[in-house]
Amino acid sequence: MKPAGRGRGPGNPMRPAAQAGGLFLVALAIRLLVALPPPAPEADAADYLRLAQGLRAGSGYVDTAGRPTAFRPPLYPLFLALTGPDVRVAVVLQSVAGAANCLLAVALASRWLAGPAPWLAGLLLALDPVHASASSRLLSEILYQTLFLLSLLALDPARSPRRALASGVLSGLGLLARTAALPVLLVMLAVWAWRDGPRVKAGLLFLLGAILAVSPWLARNARAMGAPVLSTQGGITLYSSYRPPQGRIFGVLIFDDEVARAQAGGEVAADRQLTRAAVREAAAHPLRTLRLAVLKVAFLWVPIDWEIRRPPGLLSPAYLFALPLALWTVATRPRSLHPVPLLLLALTLFSAVVYGSPRLRLPYDPLVYTLAAGLLAANMNRTLLWLWAAACLALGLAGEAPRLAARVVARHLGWW
Repeated sequence: MKPAGRGRGPGNPMRPAAQAGGLFLVALAIRLLVALPPPAPEADAADYLRLAQGLRAGSGYVDTAGRPTAFRPPLYPLFLALTGPDVRVAVVLQSVAGAANCLLAVALASRWLAGPAPWLAGLLLALDPVHASASSRLLSEILYQTLFLLSLLALDPARSPRRALASGVLSGLGLLARTAALPVLLVMLAVWAWRDGPRVKAGLLFLLGAILAVSPWLARNARAMGAPVLSTQGGITLYSSYRPPQGRIFGVLIFDDEVARAQAGGEVAADRQLTRAAVREAAAHPLRTLRLAVLKVAFLWVPIDWEIRRPPGLLSPAYLFALPLALWTVATRPRSLHPVPLLLLALTLFSAVVYGSPRLRLPYDPLVYTLAAGLLAANMNRTLLWLWAAACLALGLAGEAPRLAARVVARHLGWW
């Protein structure tokens, strides 16, 4: 019998290090290949860049009219401001962060899974073309994903005070990158504080950390905007989701007489007025509200992306492959990967109320891949699994055909 080769022993630390290095380099190469040269900023990306340019020029955090604004949270524009005027620097840093997130996904999956399963979770994230494309866009998703994964990794069974505080600070910074993360932060708070005794203390420390992170921004808004708001985008986002263009297009902010009247009173007043208008709209048409909720959730989980990749409407084969495996894990072992299903449930409920899109879900895809990885590792020798992988790859290479086919089916069923 031949002696074991050097570096192949299960206890040799060089093997995990080599695997981590290989995964990082593969993920980084894919992201840089897709990200450079970066596309011209448009829509949200263009506004983030404008805010960053204002910060670099010393104009402050202002809207297009030069007035203080809280429409968008400040962390991502600040990131762009610090990376300088060449957007390629930001894109390269996002590519590095996206590749590092694959390793964070491995570390997270290792909390619950053994053997090759955690590495499969990281590999699925590395190969996901939507995540690779996200590194090229001047959008907050990659930055928020890093903060979210670090916050979740800080969670430990002993609920140590230092880790609770650190997790809270990271979650608070996540709010400053994307205010739609508030439901996830609340779930994290509940997880930290669950049960009696030291866990309540840990929950309070988590909350303290989050408050410390967001307090400077709230204080600035209290002074500059007249109210300590996190963001003034929520009202029009919520209102637009209950009056979507064509009755089904989400993620687009509408402008009608109600919006015009609200905006005449300033950002904070408009945010509050449009929130109340959205609640009235939802209550006045309960059946339409239910239909919109179903559409929002469907758009959240659909494997077709129309916001990140170009051209829009392309399918992600990695996500499509993992989604049924993740759903099966949740259905058969809902408590085995706590609190992952709980976090995804909070995201789904938020989506049903506000809006749903693949971009809203994107930072949480590592959770989907973690849920899928255990079942994938246990069934690698199953022919059916490889046939499913081949089908997903074929659909991913089919361009816009899956989107067009899905639209035909949805129209036939009366959903579109």
